Amino acid sequence: MNSLYRPWTCKLLIFPGLGVLMGCNQPGPEFQKAAADLPKIKSEIQAAGISLDLKDLQPKIRPEEDAYPLLESALKAETAFRKADNQFKIPHKLDDKEWLKIPEKELPALVPYLDQVIRATQRPKVDFRWDWATKNPAEILFPELFQLKLISRWLGLRAVLLAKSGKTAEALVQLRAAFAISDYVQQTPLAIHYLVGIAVEKITGSAALHAASWAGSDRQFNDRIIILLQERATLPNPNASIFKSEIAFASTTFRDPKNLFDTEDFLSEPTQPDWAKDPIMVDAYHGRILKGFFEAIKIMESGKSNLQILAELEKETERQSDPRDPVNAIRDELALDYGGMWASWMSRQTLHVLRSASIELSAMWAKTGKAPRDTTALGNRYVDPYSGQPIRFVKKGKLFVYSVGENQKDDGGAGKGGLDDMDILVPILNPNP
Repeated sequence: MNSLYRPWTCKLLIFPGLGVLMGCNQPGPEFQKAAADLPKIKSEIQAAGISLDLKDLQPKIRPEEDAYPLLESALKAETAFRKADNQFKIPHKLDDKEWLKIPEKELPALVPYLDQVIRATQRPKVDFRWDWATKNPAEILFPELFQLKLISRWLGLRAVLLAKSGKTAEALVQLRAAFAISDYVQQTPLAIHYLVGIAVEKITGSAALHAASWAGSDRQFNDRIIILLQERATLPNPNASIFKSEIAFASTTFRDPKNLFDTEDFLSEPTQPDWAKDPIMVDAYHGRILKGFFEAIKIMESGKSNLQILAELEKETERQSDPRDPVNAIRDELALDYGGMWASWMSRQTLHVLRSASIELSAMWAKTGKAPRDTTALGNRYVDPYSGQPIRFVKKGKLFVYSVGENQKDDGGAGKGGLDDMDILVPILNPNP
């Protein structure tokens, strides 16, 4: 237990969508005041046009728009997909001919499901048949999410294999379908769905990069991949709408404290913690959660630059995590991180830019037979979202393009292919491996 907390018994609590609370069994004056502030906080939120009811998030989808009837068979084929997926280990080696023989062997069993998914993605929306009026909001969080992620992975693998065999038009269909799955997942505007959607986006982006590499000098295919990635990079940031939905989720959850449960019971039957039996403590935590999201939304909608917003969100997370205040519902190292959500979106955009540039350089390599030595040939077409300057080039055994990343410092390509405190790298793949 943190020594800065009052010396009463404390317990960690988790509830989906929001993160971790520190609950204690004796409410002090800080809890009394925070509980008394709850009606005012709710009033301010509602005055801003933000709903406190999860039912208001239920999508309105016409039957002819709904992809669910066409997705259902693939969603229920979890055993088939997991059996195929278990035949190889992550990380995927999409540039390795020998490694690709493994998914190629497993793919035929999944083709009927993947083809059905492709047909489904011709429809713009999905009604996942969740009960938005459910007593326990946690029930809407996890169904089908990770199966969709698995399906998108196999669409990406199929795209790489098709591009390798010269069937580039079919490969492009797989990639478009996988990106459509990311959109489907994010149609439910809650944090867990958003983060799974980002993961699907990154998996598919990697598959697109390797599919372009295997296509070699097929300039038309490469150009289409670049256009697809650039379209994804210009999608609007959904963070504010997600946080507004999290307010509705939190408010609905707190209406019945039985929806709150201890971490040790997360995978078993939920157990109500002792503090949840005290209405003062419930209201105190409820108000602090709502207030934190509301302040984050104001920052996101301030119209400032991405980096300014990111910095302010990180400060807000620190403020909500100050251990000197026992009512602080957000714990810095365990809970939903306001800045982390925003940074995840920036990382996604950055990877799309870097992969587009990598594909173009790889295509030039295929055409000339000469490996690139810098990014001069790209001009100023690919700008680093973190620095506002052209992306950078480095040779570290292999060739990479990179972004300076969240710390906004050029660390010479010292980083990983994803969100990192240092640089964000994407390889320039050899078109003739």
